[in-house]
Amino acid sequence: MTITLGKTSAPPKQVSKTMTDTRTFTGAFREGDAPSDRDPVIVVNVPMTTALTYNYAEIFGAYYFIKDRKAVTQTSTEITFHKDVLNTFGAGIRTHTCIIDRQYSDNVGDYDIDDGAFVVKRSELEILPVNSSSHTVTFVLGTIGIS
Repeated sequence: MTITLGKTSAPPKQVSKTMTDTRTFTGAFREGDAPSDRDPVIVVNVPMTTALTYNYAEIFGAYYFIKDRKAVTQTSTEITFHKDVLNTFGAGIRTHTCIIDRQYSDNVGDYDIDDGAFVVKRSELEILPVNSSSHTVTFVLGTIGIS
């Protein structure tokens, strides 16, 4: 199989990552193991000193973090990978419309979205009756903020 090793400086929770300093190597699943798509262990034809310079990979169109390396011979290294599902499925993730159920944190959240995690209080409340030809419509206007 063909394995492209490279480097990324993007944080793990970022959807799109750029891989730099890429090189292509050959390898095979570790003998005796059932191949794993999520956490494959692959013996790659690359010396350990070279394998240590990489932290990211592309295998069969999927992206993986490099979790562990073990020297097998002078010219091959056993590498344990972990699938980066955000980058692998990033194109599909970006095309979906979502409803925010929970926000990440106070620092990056949107205070206009009441997700139940923030305490919301009403600071002003005004009831405005509006008379129409046959109906009386009432609007309740409020200003909300965080406490």
